Amino acid sequence: MWATGFSIAQKGYVGTGTPGNGNLYKDFWEYTPTTAQTNPVPLISQPLVPDAMAPGGAGLTLTVNGTGFVSGSVVNWNGSARAPQPSSTAPG
Repeated sequence: MWATGFSIAQKGYVGTGTPGNGNLYKDFWEYTPTTAQTNPVPLISQPLVPDAMAPGGAGLTLTVNGTGFVSGSVVNWNGSARAPQPSSTAPG
């Protein structure tokens, strides 16, 4: 089994890699020592909607599709953390 781990800004990250049979796991986990909380790292699995917009246009609703979003997840947009509004309660 192959896996990887590293730390950034006092958080730990672990990717589980492969079970050794050629298959790859698609999960990554973030550990926050100050709260002893472990969460999956969200995976954006489809393009952003809309994928482009003219500068100076009206406000927009950005749709981010993926898995691994948990309560307290944020989407960083143009340097600002934005709280997502879930459109589904499916586990992920």
